[in-house]
Amino acid sequence: DETLRALEADVAARHRGIAGLAPVLAILGAVLLAFAAMSFVAANWQEMSKLARLALLFSSIWGTFALAGLFHTRALPAFADAAILLACALFGASIMLIAQMYHMADNPPDAVLTWAAGTLLAGTALRSNPALALAMVLAGVWSGWETMISQVTHWPFLAAWLAVAATFAWQRWRPGLHIAGSAAAAWTIALAFTWDKGTPSYALVAVVGLVAVAGIIIAERSFPRFADLGLAPAALGYAMVVAFAGLLLLQLDRPR
Repeated sequence: DETLRALEADVAARHRGIAGLAPVLAILGAVLLAFAAMSFVAANWQEMSKLARLALLFSSIWGTFALAGLFHTRALPAFADAAILLACALFGASIMLIAQMYHMADNPPDAVLTWAAGTLLAGTALRSNPALALAMVLAGVWSGWETMISQVTHWPFLAAWLAVAATFAWQRWRPGLHIAGSAAAAWTIALAFTWDKGTPSYALVAVVGLVAVAGIIIAERSFPRFADLGLAPAALGYAMVVAFAGLLLLQLDRPR
């Protein structure tokens, strides 16, 4: 018993971040299974009736959620998160497959938005951080797709970004806040190419970045509660990335 207690104390002292290789492999396995499911979009499954296909799709989604519940009851949170992530991915694959079955071809980015909204709902209700990370990625894909089609700034992304970022903050998941910061920085840098209907606006990005840097520094010095949150260093880093990108683009655009 004494040796067991010593070993458990040693393992607890060495615990850092993700606990072991198994949870990492579980998430990786969920991602690979998701890609496998999405590959059915290009597959020929005409031998099955439409009702059978729908039953297969919906049963796979809810069955995976049930598996997540089983992992949760057995105190395996990482495996539960992997199952929730897989269920959210199957939801997206089902949207694609149903659109293929019924020849739906209206506005493809709307399918990604629906996928992102469902993933955000699942991640929030089940408090799954990987699902929330997927929701932020999908919001970025949706915004990028809409931007490529319209060639103008896609303002609705800010609402989606705020919803997911607020959920990250509610979950107190710092890696998620970094994901949100990266998404916000990428969208701001993209303003250089979308602000004025395709006319480069490099100075705008530089100004936004420099103003953000100054604002974060002032807020950290003037408001102790903001400094206590510990978010200022990371926010300052992303603001500096935006400012640097804008200034670099200005330099590259100078005539030789």
